[in-house]
Amino acid sequence: MPLILTRRPKHLRKELKVDWVDLVDYVYKTKIKLSPMTYITTKVKSIFLAAAFALCLLIANKAGAQTAPASDPRVKEMTNAMNRSADEWNKGHLEPLMNLYDPSATMSMPTGLVGLDGIRTVYEKYYFVGKTPKQNLRYNDIKVRFLGRDYALLTGGFTLYGNNLPERSGRYSLVMIRKGKTWKILHDHSG
Repeated sequence: MPLILTRRPKHLRKELKVDWVDLVDYVYKTKIKLSPMTYITTKVKSIFLAAAFALCLLIANKAGAQTAPASDPRVKEMTNAMNRSADEWNKGHLEPLMNLYDPSATMSMPTGLVGLDGIRTVYEKYYFVGKTPKQNLRYNDIKVRFLGRDYALLTGGFTLYGNNLPERSGRYSLVMIRKGKTWKILHDHSG
C-alpha cells in the first residue's frame, strides 16, 4: 500500500506516493524526519503487529502448544516446502519461495508491514542481481508449533553464504495458514 507523505522537502512538493521499501531507503539516505502523523501511523502498525504476534505466542502457550515432532506429516510438508524453495533460490528461481506466501501475506519491515509486492521487491532488490541470487540460502533448526487446526508458528534459522561475500545468518518466525491442503506464509518476520 503506498504511503502519501504529508510533509515534504521543497524539492518534493507535488504529491508523492512511495512504496514502503522505497520509503525506508529514502529515509535512511536523506535522514529526513517523518511527519508526526506518518511516524505515529507507522508506530501504531508496528505495535499492533507486535501485540498480534505476542497474542499468538500467548495463545500457543495457554493452549499447551508444543513444538510438533519432525515426523508429523504437516511439519514434513512445511519443512520440505521451505527446503525446496531454498534449493530453487540457489538456482536463481525466486518464484517457488514467493509461491509459499499467501496472497494476503505481510512482512515486518522497519517502517511497518509490506504486502506481497513489497516482499517480492525486498527479495529482488536486496538478495538478487537479475535472476542470480547474491548468495546461496539454507534453512536450519526448523520448528513448528500448531496454533489450532489451520494455523502454525514456524521458526528457524537461515544462512546466506557464498559468492565471496561474508556469511550472514539470522532467525525467522513465520505465521502459517492452511489453505486447502497447502500451508502458506501469512506473516514473515525475519532478521
